[in-house]
Amino acid sequence: MRSALDSLGAHTDDGDAADALVHITPPHLFCPRRGIFNVLFTTFEAEILPPEHRAACDRADLVVVPSRHNLRVFKSAGVVAERCPLGIDSNRFRFVERRRPRLGERFRYLWVGAPNPRKGWPILDRAWKLDFERDPQVELYVKTTCADGSLQRDGNVIADGRRLTDQELAALYASAHCFVFPSYGEGFGLTLAEAMATGLPAVFTPYGGVCDFAGRDNAYPLKKRMIAVEYFGRNTMAAADPAALAAQMRKVERNYQRALVKGRRAAAELAANLTWRQAALDLVSILTARVAQASAA
Repeated sequence: MRSALDSLGAHTDDGDAADALVHITPPHLFCPRRGIFNVLFTTFEAEILPPEHRAACDRADLVVVPSRHNLRVFKSAGVVAERCPLGIDSNRFRFVERRRPRLGERFRYLWVGAPNPRKGWPILDRAWKLDFERDPQVELYVKTTCADGSLQRDGNVIADGRRLTDQELAALYASAHCFVFPSYGEGFGLTLAEAMATGLPAVFTPYGGVCDFAGRDNAYPLKKRMIAVEYFGRNTMAAADPAALAAQMRKVERNYQRALVKGRRAAAELAANLTWRQAALDLVSILTARVAQASAA
């Protein structure tokens, strides 16, 4: 976002020359600065905005969120917000022509996310053990970032905790045949968007911010149920069914040419609609209107 704002000439490090200060942070870490228009650009992944998050929003002159899901959740808590979707680096995460694995090659499923259960890896682990762990024709590549930065294989599962550059991450997306993302909740879902932007067929939980760009026409939504969770207190999120996840993964594998058609459609849609330049333009438009409104008040 900063690079895109720089390209528009809209970003400055000179606080005295700025019209607004944008804080891109979780609400509970928001620290407004006196004497300037403070914008809280934030997100939340579950259904109920916690009281401390609500209080933080009250300290902002403007709240901006990246998805329709967030607009609804914040509005339910009494917070009026503006929506500004995030973007994809289309030069880095661009469309890749894929094919079915040749004889002797494994069909690679890929998951990319932070090392916490909200990203759905416990559900993926159960689905893998149901149908895949003894199948020599497939493999699961699990990419997160860990302190030890290890890379290891256990059977047909690869666990990668290394810190990768964007170029290396793009190459990892390109190496895979199917992206798997049974997340419990997303404010936006950037890794899913990046994967889809490369044309990678994707299986996902249809809940939260991902529903702004992923659906039945361009990906493979999972059956889900809303469950009670402990997430900043008592909350509600969506849980995908492991058996349904395994079935959708096999559907992609066994009908791969059809899956690639969905992947191509997804890549075209995201390239047209989710760019960092458009995100920066949207943010500048929102800020220009609201700062002017505040100055006139």
